[in-house]
Amino acid sequence: MSEHDDTMPVSADESCIACGSNSIDSVPYIAITYKSSSIFDNLKIRYCLHCGFGWSWPECDPVILDNFYADHYRIPKKSVIDFQRLARPVVSSRRAIAQLLLARQFADVRSGEMMLEFGPGGGAGLDAACRVLDDPTLVAVELNTGAADGYHQLYGAQTYGDLEALTKSGARPKITLASHSVEHIRLGDLSEFLDRVFALMAPGGVFVAEVPHVDMRIHRETRTHDDPHLLFFSQESLKRVFLNSGFEVPFVDSCAALYETWWTSIQGEQDQSNLSILRRLFFRLPLSTQTWILRKYHAIRRDEFNFDSDEFSYGGNRTCLRVVAVKPN
Repeated sequence: MSEHDDTMPVSADESCIACGSNSIDSVPYIAITYKSSSIFDNLKIRYCLHCGFGWSWPECDPVILDNFYADHYRIPKKSVIDFQRLARPVVSSRRAIAQLLLARQFADVRSGEMMLEFGPGGGAGLDAACRVLDDPTLVAVELNTGAADGYHQLYGAQTYGDLEALTKSGARPKITLASHSVEHIRLGDLSEFLDRVFALMAPGGVFVAEVPHVDMRIHRETRTHDDPHLLFFSQESLKRVFLNSGFEVPFVDSCAALYETWWTSIQGEQDQSNLSILRRLFFRLPLSTQTWILRKYHAIRRDEFNFDSDEFSYGGNRTCLRVVAVKPN
């Protein structure tokens, strides 16, 4: 038993939903980013010693959680998205392009077929779909007010407020994208969410999800904060939760920056450099101002797209995980 744990032994109904093991440990939940809300106070993270799956406990009240995302979620970023002034990204997102190129390796995606994205935010995934896919039909699930008009104007996308409304629409996506969304789902809602998406998708369709790589068995001491995440994945547990909902999983691997590089950058001298200070100041500006500056910058210094970016790198102890889950024909 770990010195961090004060909940073991657990009962049978407290077993890991990914692998079924009841070998569970826990660590305190680090809540730093969202001090404006008390929703993450007094939480712990339970995690499976067998497969590495982790979850916050006790469960957040769903109504309070919805209110948090409506009222507090973007406050620390100082860059609330103004969907009335939404514009296409100045530079296409390498992350979104990498995700969609991966999807195309495992599905026969034809012209006009549907792509669904959960939580598009500023629209990087929708923009990438217009560049990577052939005349896609785009749909989105996004809670933020005003998103529907912005997505429709820029990408011709149809937006729904929740999964239930999307299901009633009769949508049958061939590609489903969830980039850093699944980790925000409550433990008690995860299986139902994946089951419903599985039923919704077209046969042969692919679900590409990306989440932070946080395996408490190895990353317990390399964390800066946990909020607002509710679920924490190892490579094995991410695969298992999709298999449990009927998907085939032909690909799952780590991606993005190496943990060692990332951890050094936030702990060492790099964090005190003038460049780091300028970056932090830049991301505190209103999103419209950030966009204006980026357009001016890239008009002078053209961005050269290449595949050397960390977003196209896989394997090893990296900061994120990507999974491709396929609905069998």
